[in-house]
Amino acid sequence: MIGINHNEIEQEVTATLRAIAVDNDFEFELPLDINAKTLGMTLGVPVVISLYNEAFYYQITISDYRRSNFMQVSMRLFMGEVAEPKKIYPLINKLNTKLLYAKIVLNEEENQAIIIEHDFNVASAEQLSESIYDFLVDLVDDDVSPLIEEILREIGD
Repeated sequence: MIGINHNEIEQEVTATLRAIAVDNDFEFELPLDINAKTLGMTLGVPVVISLYNEAFYYQITISDYRRSNFMQVSMRLFMGEVAEPKKIYPLINKLNTKLLYAKIVLNEEENQAIIIEHDFNVASAEQLSESIYDFLVDLVDDDVSPLIEEILREIGD
């Protein structure tokens, strides 16, 4: 079992987001929205990514860490809804070839929502922090940002 509790996870995630904000032009609307359960928790926070001049919702779900040697982690960045999803399938496919730590999906069950997500396991709070950093910094990579901008234009239309 991982020797960590909800409060320690919250503190680690908050510290990581603050560090990322300083270095990478992310503006997180802290404090975190927290939904803690017995076997896991969900943390969420609105974020403005300055490069895109857009607001998103960033969510981290951590589960099973009290019964296992690993934390199961799901990160999601909710981008918005698109009216005509068929128009952006080529953009989604291109972006998925460029993202190193995530994939972009179209959630057809939820009003054609565009979500960038990453599911993985970590064995420590330090690995969780590194993964948060990798996921978010990947979103502003030079190869990724033009495609995200195109998708945001489609969402806005």
